[in-house]
Amino acid sequence: MRRPFVPLFAIVGLALASLAAQREGTIPTPSQFLGINVGGDGVLATYDQIARYWTAIDALSDRITVEELGQTTLGKPYLAAVITSPENQKRLEEYRAINNHLYDPRKTSDSEARGLIARGKTIVAIQMGIHSDEIGAPQRQ
Repeated sequence: MRRPFVPLFAIVGLALASLAAQREGTIPTPSQFLGINVGGDGVLATYDQIARYWTAIDALSDRITVEELGQTTLGKPYLAAVITSPENQKRLEEYRAINNHLYDPRKTSDSEARGLIARGKTIVAIQMGIHSDEIGAPQRQ
Protein backbone atom coordinates (compact mmCIF):
# COMPACT_ATOMS: atom_id res chain seq x y z
CA MET A 1 0.00 0.00 0.00
CA ARG A 2 1.36 3.40 -0.91
CA ARG A 3 1.31 6.20 1.61
CA PRO A 4 0.74 9.89 0.82
CA PHE A 5 3.71 12.15 0.17
CA VAL A 6 5.10 13.90 3.26
CA PRO A 7 6.89 17.19 2.53
CA LEU A 8 10.41 17.34 3.95
CA PHE A 9 10.13 21.05 4.68
CA ALA A 10 7.50 20.21 7.23
CA ILE A 11 9.60 17.46 8.82
CA VAL A 12 12.72 19.64 8.89
CA GLY A 13 10.72 22.57 10.19
CA LEU A 14 9.17 20.48 12.91
CA ALA A 15 12.58 19.23 13.92
CA LEU A 16 13.86 22.81 14.15
CA ALA A 17 10.81 23.95 16.10
CA SER A 18 11.13 20.94 18.33
CA LEU A 19 14.82 21.63 19.03
CA ALA A 20 14.13 25.26 19.91
CA ALA A 21 11.21 24.35 22.13
CA GLN A 22 13.09 21.51 23.82
CA ARG A 23 15.43 24.11 25.23
CA GLU A 24 12.37 25.64 26.85
CA GLY A 25 11.13 22.17 27.84
CA THR A 26 7.67 22.63 26.34
CA ILE A 27 7.54 20.70 23.07
CA PRO A 28 8.06 16.95 22.77
CA THR A 29 10.20 15.47 20.03
CA PRO A 30 8.34 13.53 17.32
CA SER A 31 9.52 10.27 18.91
CA GLN A 32 8.33 11.34 22.37
CA PHE A 33 4.96 12.51 21.07
CA LEU A 34 4.30 9.44 18.92
CA GLY A 35 5.84 6.89 21.27
CA ILE A 36 7.98 5.41 18.48
CA ASN A 37 11.60 5.83 17.40
CA VAL A 38 10.97 8.04 14.35
CA GLY A 39 13.67 7.31 11.78
CA GLY A 40 14.69 4.07 13.48
CA ASP A 41 15.26 0.89 11.51
CA GLY A 42 11.94 -0.51 10.37
CA VAL A 43 9.97 2.35 11.96
CA LEU A 44 7.81 4.67 9.89
CA ALA A 45 5.28 7.09 11.26
CA THR A 46 1.98 7.12 9.40
CA TYR A 47 0.66 10.21 7.70
CA ASP A 48 -2.03 10.51 10.37
CA GLN A 49 0.59 10.35 13.14
CA ILE A 50 2.69 13.04 11.48
CA ALA A 51 -0.36 15.26 10.94
CA ARG A 52 -1.33 14.86 14.61
CA TYR A 53 2.17 15.89 15.66
CA TRP A 54 2.13 18.98 13.41
CA THR A 55 -1.22 20.01 14.78
CA ALA A 56 -0.05 19.54 18.37
CA ILE A 57 3.13 21.56 17.79
CA ASP A 58 1.12 24.33 16.12
CA ALA A 59 -0.90 24.64 19.33
CA LEU A 60 2.24 24.66 21.51
CA SER A 61 4.55 27.00 19.64
CA ASP A 62 4.39 30.54 18.28
CA ARG A 63 7.07 29.57 15.75
CA ILE A 64 4.98 27.24 13.58
CA THR A 65 1.78 27.64 11.62
CA VAL A 66 0.27 24.51 10.10
CA GLU A 67 -1.93 25.11 7.09
CA GLU A 68 -4.06 22.80 4.99
CA LEU A 69 -3.28 23.34 1.31
CA GLY A 70 -5.90 20.93 0.02
CA GLN A 71 -6.48 17.20 -0.06
CA THR A 72 -4.16 14.34 -0.99
CA THR A 73 -5.21 11.76 -3.56
CA LEU A 74 -6.39 9.64 -0.64
CA GLY A 75 -8.55 12.44 0.72
CA LYS A 76 -6.29 13.34 3.64
CA PRO A 77 -5.39 16.94 4.44
CA TYR A 78 -2.29 18.10 2.56
CA LEU A 79 -0.41 20.09 5.18
CA ALA A 80 2.39 22.63 5.11
CA ALA A 81 4.27 23.90 8.13
CA VAL A 82 5.59 27.45 8.15
CA ILE A 83 8.51 27.73 10.56
CA THR A 84 9.80 31.20 11.44
CA SER A 85 10.16 33.65 14.30
CA PRO A 86 7.07 34.79 16.21
CA GLU A 87 7.53 38.27 14.70
CA ASN A 88 7.52 36.87 11.17
CA GLN A 89 4.53 34.64 11.94
CA LYS A 90 2.51 37.78 12.66
CA ARG A 91 3.43 39.18 9.23
CA LEU A 92 3.09 36.06 7.06
CA GLU A 93 0.39 37.53 4.84
CA GLU A 94 2.47 40.65 4.22
CA TYR A 95 5.49 38.55 3.20
CA ARG A 96 3.34 36.35 0.99
CA ALA A 97 1.89 39.41 -0.73
CA ILE A 98 5.41 40.76 -1.37
CA ASN A 99 6.57 37.44 -2.83
CA ASN A 100 3.43 37.11 -4.94
CA HIS A 101 4.11 40.57 -6.33
CA LEU A 102 7.73 39.68 -7.13
CA TYR A 103 7.15 36.32 -8.79
CA ASP A 104 6.61 37.76 -12.29
CA PRO A 105 9.27 40.33 -13.29
CA ARG A 106 7.08 41.49 -16.20
CA LYS A 107 4.67 43.01 -13.66
CA THR A 108 7.20 44.73 -11.39
CA SER A 109 9.60 47.55 -12.25
CA ASP A 110 13.22 47.33 -11.11
CA SER A 111 12.81 50.09 -8.53
CA GLU A 112 9.57 48.59 -7.20
CA ALA A 113 11.24 45.17 -6.97
CA ARG A 114 14.18 46.61 -5.01
CA GLY A 115 11.79 48.18 -2.49
CA LEU A 116 9.79 44.96 -2.11
CA ILE A 117 12.95 42.88 -1.68
CA ALA A 118 14.17 45.26 1.03
CA ARG A 119 10.86 44.83 2.94
CA GLY A 120 10.39 41.12 2.31
CA LYS A 121 11.84 37.88 3.59
CA THR A 122 13.33 34.93 1.79
CA ILE A 123 10.90 32.03 1.71
CA VAL A 124 12.33 28.54 1.26
CA ALA A 125 10.18 25.50 0.55
CA ILE A 126 11.88 22.16 1.14
CA GLN A 127 10.30 18.93 0.01
CA MET A 128 11.49 15.35 -0.19
CA GLY A 129 9.95 12.09 -1.20
CA ILE A 130 8.34 13.40 -4.37
CA HIS A 131 7.37 9.89 -5.45
CA SER A 132 4.74 7.93 -3.59
CA ASP A 133 7.17 5.15 -2.71
CA GLU A 134 9.68 7.52 -1.04
CA ILE A 135 8.15 7.51 2.42
CA GLY A 136 11.22 6.88 4.52
CA ALA A 137 13.57 9.70 3.52
CA PRO A 138 11.63 12.54 5.19
CA GLN A 139 11.73 10.66 8.52
CA ARG A 140 15.47 10.03 8.72
CA GLN A 141 17.25 11.49 11.71
